[in-house]
Amino acid sequence: MTARGAADGRLQDPQYADLVAGLNCIVWEADARSFQMTFVSEAAERMLGYAPAQWLQQDFWESKLHPEDRHRVVASCRESAAALRTNTLEYRMIAGDGRVVWLRDHVTVVGEHGEPRTLRGIVVDITDERRAHEERAEHIHFLEVKDRVNRAIQSNQDLDAMMREVLDVVLVAFAADRAWLGQPCDPDGGRWICEMERTRPEYPGAGARGEPVPIAGDVRDLFLAVCRAEVPVAFGRGAPQPVPGFLADGYQVQAVLAMTVRPHEAPPYMFGLHQCSHDRCWTPAEVRLFEAVGHRLSDALSLLHLHRRLRDSEARFRVLVDHATDAIFLHAADGTVIDANRQGCVSLGLPRETLIGMSPHDFDAGPSVQTTPGCVTDRLNAGETITLDTLHRRADGSTFPVEVRIRPFYENGKRYSVSMARDTTERRRLEQQFLQAQKMEAVGRLAGGLAHDFNNLLTVVNGCSELIVARLAAGDASRPLAQEILHAGERAAQLTRQLLAFSRRQVLHPGVVDLDRCLADLGGLLRRLLGEHIELRLDGCCSGGSARVDPVQFEQAIVNLAVNARDAMPDGGALTISTRMVTVGSGASAALGGLLPGRYVVVAVQDGGVGMDAGTRARIFEPFFSTKPAGKGTGLGLAMVYGFVRQSGGHVEVHSEPGCGAVFELYLPETDGEVQLPRPQGHAARTARGTETVLLVEDDLAVRSLTRTLLAEQGYRVLEAHDGEDGLRVARRHTGPIDLLITDLVMPHLGGWRRCWRASGRSCACC
Repeated sequence: MTARGAADGRLQDPQYADLVAGLNCIVWEADARSFQMTFVSEAAERMLGYAPAQWLQQDFWESKLHPEDRHRVVASCRESAAALRTNTLEYRMIAGDGRVVWLRDHVTVVGEHGEPRTLRGIVVDITDERRAHEERAEHIHFLEVKDRVNRAIQSNQDLDAMMREVLDVVLVAFAADRAWLGQPCDPDGGRWICEMERTRPEYPGAGARGEPVPIAGDVRDLFLAVCRAEVPVAFGRGAPQPVPGFLADGYQVQAVLAMTVRPHEAPPYMFGLHQCSHDRCWTPAEVRLFEAVGHRLSDALSLLHLHRRLRDSEARFRVLVDHATDAIFLHAADGTVIDANRQGCVSLGLPRETLIGMSPHDFDAGPSVQTTPGCVTDRLNAGETITLDTLHRRADGSTFPVEVRIRPFYENGKRYSVSMARDTTERRRLEQQFLQAQKMEAVGRLAGGLAHDFNNLLTVVNGCSELIVARLAAGDASRPLAQEILHAGERAAQLTRQLLAFSRRQVLHPGVVDLDRCLADLGGLLRRLLGEHIELRLDGCCSGGSARVDPVQFEQAIVNLAVNARDAMPDGGALTISTRMVTVGSGASAALGGLLPGRYVVVAVQDGGVGMDAGTRARIFEPFFSTKPAGKGTGLGLAMVYGFVRQSGGHVEVHSEPGCGAVFELYLPETDGEVQLPRPQGHAARTARGTETVLLVEDDLAVRSLTRTLLAEQGYRVLEAHDGEDGLRVARRHTGPIDLLITDLVMPHLGGWRRCWRASGRSCACC
């Protein structure tokens, strides 16, 4: 400037004063060494609110520079002045009314002899320009951040990976020290867990520490403030609320920006930023961007939670299908397998990759016409659900029976079908076992009824034979004939006892028997019975296990099994009789003939004989069935064993294959009662004669007549009755004492178990 300013900073020359005053910019001049203003145009007062005279004060210009720009601008001016270089600066100044004004200052350096002497400049207000530029930059930044967030969301179908990548973008975009997302966003929740957190290494948060944060005190206050607001909430400098103490003290937080993120059909999250390295005031643009990211994150979380639920549902469905006990196949319209569960692969012995693409006829070995392609396809096209029994073939060529149910369905206009194949091997075995049990029960009833009636006849025959033999003299020619009749009758009676045992109608006299001791006592008899070519091994391992059985019937059952084993080993071998304790659970009881759950003593009789095929095993317990030549056996030995064990509350298991011997396992219920020792045998007493009165109740006339004759010959007075009710009438009519009651147990009207004497109010010796 050629015209100097006055002491008030105004130009003295009117010509220049008018020219400068009309400019919409500040014209100034200053000493290049001290930066002391020597002239400022009047536009400075219009633009910044400071009169020209104020600008001439020492360091006035520098004091009004924005604190964040002051050091940069002063240093740049000194550098350009020293270099005599023109410089253009952009900086902020604080106006008189407190506004922040952006200025562009074009500075020229005037030198003299190579030294800076004067600084001259023109200053224009670029606040609107800068604001527009910042708004454009903020908008571009806003769009860029949203784009990066969208890419992070769209590139991840995994919830954790998506949250991790989004928080990485947010951490950089906001230049924060910690970005986090956690649940539950609930002031009344017990504790808060940071589900995902991305931080600078020097500022680990609750997620990195693995610490759940109790929701109480100032933590709850923070949650209340964030949950109640519909927009992000700031804490710290320039915000309505200070940083909560637990964050400032425990996590070095100086500023917080947080909001509630509410995905659909999922608990709300809290989304937030922490500034730890310095104090920070969140700008409105940052708050808007943070809110936009939060809303986009809410949409993404809704979608990914839906995907996660769908994925979890599919996984649960796959687990459910793969753990089904039935084989499940999914078929295309032409029957091709397009998926199969684990049981389908296991049952056929094929991997899923091999099964897919196969036709059902590749593994269906059933001969039924129902399995022909046309039949099944036509019925499925008609919408029918098909049930059929067939055979499936394993990879090794073996087959097994299955029950198959096939149901059609449509999806996207295409027909599919799902088939469920249930292995019926065990069911068929149980059905055969049940049918066999029914058969044995029917045969048992028939045999028992015949044996009972035949036994009554034999009682008369044998009784009369004994009387005849007793009455004939020793030298009588008829005596041998009578004895032969008696001998034949006794053998017939033995057969009837075996039949009664099979039908479980034999009268047992059970007691608590130590089976190991009983078998040891029986060992001598068995060795003589088996012969020298058979080795007998007794292996008692049940440690004194006791069962409540009839000891005589038990010994007879073991003898019968031993005799059968001997006959199965004509060339010799070993017979092993062992005992063990087992516990039968509810799951195994059905497979063991319906045994009640509990503890059992198992007596196993094992031989190394010729063994049996399946057909023989199915019939061995039938009365009169025998594999021995005619005249070599009655076929009642195993029937007696079966009846005795079942009547004792047990079960018989048979394991045998041709050429592999046989094992008979007798399951007998264990008992904790006191073992009853056998009574010592005394000398037979001489038959005594009596004079007492005996009431005889028997519905069979022949048996009753024989019994009356025997008793009368011994001197007893006999009162007869044909059933229980008749016995009561006879007892009431008799005026004297009745000393003994002899009664049949099973009779019409009133049987012997009804205790007719107690019912009549009378007493006798047996009562």
